[in-house]
Amino acid sequence: MITQEEHKSSSDSPEKPAETGFNNEDTQQQVPSYKWCKCFFDPGDPTLQNFYFMHFDTRQTQYEEPNEPYWIWDAMLNNVHASGLQYPTTTQQTQASPADPSAEQPKESESTYQGYNPKIHGSYDPNAPYAQFHEPQKTQGPSLDEYSAAAYAAAGDYSSTGAFNRFTGRFQNADQSTDRHSDFQKSGRQLNAFFDVDAAANSHEGRSLKEERRGQKLSKKEIQEMNKKRKEKKEKKRMDFYRA
Repeated sequence: MITQEEHKSSSDSPEKPAETGFNNEDTQQQVPSYKWCKCFFDPGDPTLQNFYFMHFDTRQTQYEEPNEPYWIWDAMLNNVHASGLQYPTTTQQTQASPADPSAEQPKESESTYQGYNPKIHGSYDPNAPYAQFHEPQKTQGPSLDEYSAAAYAAAGDYSSTGAFNRFTGRFQNADQSTDRHSDFQKSGRQLNAFFDVDAAANSHEGRSLKEERRGQKLSKKEIQEMNKKRKEKKEKKRMDFYRA
């Protein structure tokens, strides 16, 4: 059962026959056995159900779909529409899968169209029963698009890089770029004729001999000996100057 506030939110709801111009006798003359009508309203929250079902005679309202065919309330006509007759979902499933598989299913005629009609249903609702009429039959197994997407994800992005000579316009290998003619590369190729440059550079874990000497810590005695040798060398150089 729905609340009174939800009934008031729909100005086109067939709750009062005097205001909407709905005549029960005319509907009973058309199809006297169908007493249910589906009405749409604005719930204010898009996550809530925007329709309910009402019985013409008892004015009973409910959200569950009745077990018998029902009409669609057309807000534009302010009345029920003859082409808006809908069948319950359980009935549609029973007709789609009969008990005897060998029995031939009768073809649906144009008068039993149960799909979406903008004049009757208004805004399209993917959760409505008429939306099932438009759903295609899903085949077993992945489609070709799924195989293509999986193959593309496994292969990864395809990319390639090329270098060309700006004078000749021809493509060339990456090792023939301008870096090959730098001073470091040319000296390295010349020194490789005598020894392995890369092995010599990595022999001390990439550190130079100067850095190694800086890391050494001399004792006090070694410092005194170095200073003494420096003075002797300086004195010898001074005496050689006078003797000359």
